[in-house]
Amino acid sequence: VIWLMSFPNSGTSYTIHTVREVTNTTTATNYGLEGDIKDEESVPAFENGVNGPFLELIPERYTTLPKLILTKTHCGGFSTSLNPNSYIETPRSFLKSCLKGKRGVYSSDSKSFVTHSVSYGQDVVKKIVSIVSRRFRYYFVTIFHHRFINSSQIPLSV
Repeated sequence: VIWLMSFPNSGTSYTIHTVREVTNTTTATNYGLEGDIKDEESVPAFENGVNGPFLELIPERYTTLPKLILTKTHCGGFSTSLNPNSYIETPRSFLKSCLKGKRGVYSSDSKSFVTHSVSYGQDVVKKIVSIVSRRFRYYFVTIFHHRFINSSQIPLSV
């Protein structure tokens, strides 16, 4: 596994989609039931890997499965709260959050999908790629969105 890690909404989905299209290789995600695989049961990237990561298999599309698979993950340390206790992470808690995900499975009535929280071992991760964006700009836009978008308290500048 090669982690493609970033804060949510900072370009991870776009980047992984672009890599998949340009290289014609299969990619993976820690989060079942999202993007192009939102209507499909989660397929483990590895044999007996029911806890993830999960292949992003595009219907009616053949891609090669690389030895090291680029995998989308979002680690801890982000929050829309101004309370530091909600986003300060220890190295251990940060790693644990990187290894967490969601597996999509059919419900017991087989009419819909449900997700199960999962976590896999760090031994499968061999490399890390991090998307670095304008962190402070992202932070302020996120706070602006969550705190002011549905209120009359729109600040004059962010």
